[in-house]
Amino acid sequence: MTQTLQAKAQENLTLYTENNPPFTFFDTEAGKPAGPAVEIINAIMQRTETTYSLQILPWRRAFRTTLKEPNTCLFLTYRTPEREKLFSWVGPLVTGEWAIFKRNDSDIKITALSDLHNYAVVGMASSADALALQAALEKTILQTASGELAAQMLYRGRADLWISDIFGGVTSAKAMGLPTPKVAFFWKTSDLSLACSPKTSPALIDRLNEANLSLENFKQDLLAKVSGTPLTNAADESRTNN
Repeated sequence: MTQTLQAKAQENLTLYTENNPPFTFFDTEAGKPAGPAVEIINAIMQRTETTYSLQILPWRRAFRTTLKEPNTCLFLTYRTPEREKLFSWVGPLVTGEWAIFKRNDSDIKITALSDLHNYAVVGMASSADALALQAALEKTILQTASGELAAQMLYRGRADLWISDIFGGVTSAKAMGLPTPKVAFFWKTSDLSLACSPKTSPALIDRLNEANLSLENFKQDLLAKVSGTPLTNAADESRTNN
């Protein structure tokens, strides 16, 4: 195989994402993944003329596959210190926000992260926010396979609080037919990026990052459509009060 053909082969990427509305979801009418994050990825790949395929997988399976298989990438992936050396990164695509949620009728008051030691907290297994919270608290928290199950545990009284990202909190509760939870404590922001196998061409990663930077206005317009939720206002109020 010539060097040119080898370079072309290296730029055929397999991209994975999860069902994570409103950012990524499977559009049953179109028969393919959709959402603002998918549109951002499509624009980056088109701008760099990168050939790619895209599919939705369960998060943990997609994560493991991306770690092992060359020319694979996963989004939206929180870029944390623990993950930094595991992948080659393109981003940030979106700035994520982590919050501690409570039931909409709860009177729990959280003024500092240390207050969480007094409560049972649930999070999604292997998620960056849940893992980071466990490390910060030095305490094991309850874990579920999905945000929807975590919301269910919260409203069934099996957990007092729930760690999730801002948008995941409202969409997971809505998917289960549950009331919108309240933000008890805004914790931190974190970059959501495209995490690629470390065997991916460094030159390609550089081009993808350049394309991402050139799409800031496009991204802001897309994300404005999903940031007008009442939960965003609740998060703003939580930041002010804490």
